[in-house]
Amino acid sequence: MIFPPKSVLESDVLRAGPETPLYTNDTFEGRFRTLCAAVRDSKGRLVTLHRTFLSPSGFKAEVDHPKRIMALPSDRTILGASVQFGEPQKVLAVAEGIETALSVVQGLRIPCWAALSAVGLEHFEPPAQVSVLLIMADKDRSGAGAQAAEKLKARMEENGLAAFIFMPEDEIPEGAKGIDWNDVLRERGPQGFPRPF
Repeated sequence: MIFPPKSVLESDVLRAGPETPLYTNDTFEGRFRTLCAAVRDSKGRLVTLHRTFLSPSGFKAEVDHPKRIMALPSDRTILGASVQFGEPQKVLAVAEGIETALSVVQGLRIPCWAALSAVGLEHFEPPAQVSVLLIMADKDRSGAGAQAAEKLKARMEENGLAAFIFMPEDEIPEGAKGIDWNDVLRERGPQGFPRPF
């Protein structure tokens, strides 16, 4: 298992939650420990919580949907929001998932925010101080990650930001839906990451 850097563990982004009952369509699936992540908008306002339900060994629980977003207040939207690992200055990276963003933090040693999905990536909003955005796209068979990355890049460039897409070079393994930067970190370590600067 890959652990996040100490600076991330000491932030208010991630918290270990107590055993929590998990229901799917009113069906009780059990009680699980949770990893809770704060989801914030580009101005840092809390939007909601993202919860990952965990097995006793600390991996994702073996249920249909181990990742859940809590209900949003009526005056908030998830579009454009993210789980924010690190305080960016001019440069920020963005990825889809939490594990992928944490892997980018380790691999590139820069802040990386998790947009939580391909749709989230497409609608991602960086904070005002960012002038360079590194889009750390998933490589999947559906092409959804690449399409979302291209749409985000085009929108950022229209707004005057420099945006660059990085996607894993490795082939997608047989039987897998895709690969991401967490897979790269686990297979090759930080040496498997690009060196954009």
